[in-house]
Amino acid sequence: MDLRTAARSVLGLDARDAKRAASTAAGGAGNGESFGGSNAAGWSTSRPGRRTHVGFRVAAWAGVILLLVAGIVQVIVRPIANAVSRDEAPAAAAPALDPDAAQALAVAYATDYLSFDSASPGTRAAAVARWTGETSGPGIANWSGDGQLHVDVVTAGTVLPLGTDAAVVAVTARVTPAVLAEGQAVPEAAAVSDAGVPVAADPGPAVAPWTAQSPRWLTLHVPVVLTDGEPTVAGSGAVFSSGRPASIPRPDASTDNALTGDTGDLPGDVFTAVADGSTDYIAASGATLPDLAGALTVADTANWSVSGGSTTRYAAATVDWQLAGTTLQISQRYALQLTDNDGRWLVTAVDATNEEIR
Repeated sequence: MDLRTAARSVLGLDARDAKRAASTAAGGAGNGESFGGSNAAGWSTSRPGRRTHVGFRVAAWAGVILLLVAGIVQVIVRPIANAVSRDEAPAAAAPALDPDAAQALAVAYATDYLSFDSASPGTRAAAVARWTGETSGPGIANWSGDGQLHVDVVTAGTVLPLGTDAAVVAVTARVTPAVLAEGQAVPEAAAVSDAGVPVAADPGPAVAPWTAQSPRWLTLHVPVVLTDGEPTVAGSGAVFSSGRPASIPRPDASTDNALTGDTGDLPGDVFTAVADGSTDYIAASGATLPDLAGALTVADTANWSVSGGSTTRYAAATVDWQLAGTTLQISQRYALQLTDNDGRWLVTAVDATNEEIR
């Protein structure tokens, strides 16, 4: 059965034609009446009847057209529209730094960072590099001088987010230094039998000829960043501080060489004040600067720079700290925020630099 025959069957056209043929035959035999009357078979050819048949045909054709349109839409139009307008899959959200993971990393790093044995300095250097992925820079700076550092308590505190992929974590540790009697030679390092195992830097409690000093609490602010989806310590490294971390935005402006030269004495003044907590005379109104409470003293400052800008400036400096009561020293990189107060530069904040993530 072809399409035309099927359509005629659905619409009842064949039945209609057969009925008309029968009517014509009956009329030819002289039994019919004029148009609009009744024939001998008793069916009517009046206008109401014709209206009914016309209405049915219109409805039937409308149904066929709707079916055809629906089929075209389903089979042809919709696949083409989907192919043309298909949106690309949404990009996966960038991973965010988990605060708990940042704290755990900061605690591990701080434990090795504050551990040391001058008889085996390479052990500490390798241990710290494990957490930074770096082989040089402030983040893995080693202690210099003779002595030991033993850490027995480390706790994580405030986490300051810097966007979604970086943070600064405050870590406080109890550290016990050990020193040698004057003139005493540094003993040889003990042989390491498990060199293939990632070894922590802590040398353990002091034994002769080392003499343990009183324990002291030290606070580090540790910058943590996501690297290939994993938390690592930023290359700028930890800094000694106190209290909550401070966010110090780094501007795009280049170094102001003139102002850097004019304020060359400022870093020495700032960090000497931070070391003993006497920061009132260099702190801007409302600023709370770190207070190291005499646990460290300033051995030297270097690499001072001040950015261009207006009344608020970004500055950075390297500080060589010496641990009180020992010959042990370590270098750290700091960021500062300065504000102009009637021609005098005061300090708004001092903390870790995070220069590579700002």
